[in-house]
Amino acid sequence: MCKIWIFDMENREKGFLPLSFGIDLDKKEYVRFFMAVRMFDARYRMKVWLGSTVTTGLLCLLFFSVDASVESLRSPMTLWLLGLLVLAAVLTWAVLPLCTRLQAARQYVTAREDGVDFFGVVTLTEQAIEKKTTSGTVTLPFSEGVMFFETPDMQVFYKPGSRAIVLPARCMTRENADTVRVAAARLAANPPIRQGGKLVPARTEPLPTELPPQKEPLFSVRICYRDDERRVLAREICRRLADGYILPYAFTAFAAALVLGLLDGFSAALIGFWVTVGLLFGILFLRVRQHYHNITDSDTSGYTLSLTDDAIIADGGEGNGRLVLPWEKLRHAVEGEDAVEFYDRRHYIYLPRRCIEDMDAFRALVERCRKRERNG
Repeated sequence: MCKIWIFDMENREKGFLPLSFGIDLDKKEYVRFFMAVRMFDARYRMKVWLGSTVTTGLLCLLFFSVDASVESLRSPMTLWLLGLLVLAAVLTWAVLPLCTRLQAARQYVTAREDGVDFFGVVTLTEQAIEKKTTSGTVTLPFSEGVMFFETPDMQVFYKPGSRAIVLPARCMTRENADTVRVAAARLAANPPIRQGGKLVPARTEPLPTELPPQKEPLFSVRICYRDDERRVLAREICRRLADGYILPYAFTAFAAALVLGLLDGFSAALIGFWVTVGLLFGILFLRVRQHYHNITDSDTSGYTLSLTDDAIIADGGEGNGRLVLPWEKLRHAVEGEDAVEFYDRRHYIYLPRRCIEDMDAFRALVERCRKRERNG
């Protein structure tokens, strides 16, 4: 009976490919996906393993340092080691998962603020699985080692170190879930992995396969930076990158100096402060320098800058990313001698004046959009 069922499922799955259906992803589903996929991430597993190893090592050290006498249990060294043991356990089993959940929630909110639309149309074929949204298209070819796992809440296709396509139970029908499961068993690089059981579909009818219509831009231009403009762009982006690290690094150096000062006096604190500053800002310099070269040496094919009623959109095309800066998030629009700059706390857009045919009309358009947003 089992063999006949598998045969029928394989025939049905082959007959239904290609398969298309609508899919969405809310914040809670994204957090659950993030936590699940972390368990397949080698770096995350290394953190957990390292935390467990440190905890075990401290426990062993504690037993070796404590002899049979009752007095030794009250010694400062024993209490210090016991405190380290508790701290390591709390960091490994409480703080790390909590930070991971907060990171996932922050990523989702940031993506929505950037104009990313999580509703899309998924198409499953013999060659790949693809999700198309108004923000772009994610394609995972099965020939590139796409992995698959399933939980009662979702089915996930992902490529390690790359993107993922999440199919939450809220958006899946039983027929589509069965077809995806059998296709994954045949096409994915790994045998299907289940965490807690099969997906439990919540829908009887699939979501629509039509994307919402996109608004026509009020202004659109193709930008290809010259070498001097690319250097200006790289300097400004790197300056903003460095500014974000200066204050945390300064606090870290101060904390290191404070600890050393309490343990070994003012001289140790002073030396520790400057050594920490040198190490941290040396690392920051190398990061900024590498980022600068990545920008100046990047692809020169350019991108399309569009202004709509809702946002400023910089679209690099397939595989090059898309930046959406909503008018409500825009802090400054600065008109300079050679360019117009748009930026907020995290984004920076550099528009050369040579790309603007009518500067007066462009200035009026920007002012109108910003005024409309300020007035609600």
